[in-house]
Amino acid sequence: MPLRKDDHEVHVEMERIKKWLKMYNKWNQVVNTDKLRRRVYKGIPDSLRGQLWMRLLSVEQTKKEQQGKYEVSSTGGKFQKWPLSWRHLFWGCWAGK
Repeated sequence: MPLRKDDHEVHVEMERIKKWLKMYNKWNQVVNTDKLRRRVYKGIPDSLRGQLWMRLLSVEQTKKEQQGKYEVSSTGGKFQKWPLSWRHLFWGCWAGK
């Protein structure tokens, strides 16, 4: 029995998910490869998009490196406020100036 159009689309999407899961499980081998770039360009399946973007952006590593820095800045650290010129530039572009 031939596949209907909807069945075919589901089958293709499931095959894409399988390929992405295989790549996800071998992440250290595929990171920064042309194959990964091509797959990202073609599109990441909805069901895996959040997990894969976290890996692509190295979110876990960044969280470890930045641990405790928000607390310092939010409790009076030197980066708490923008200099006047930065605030002026930022709000000026929004106000149409």
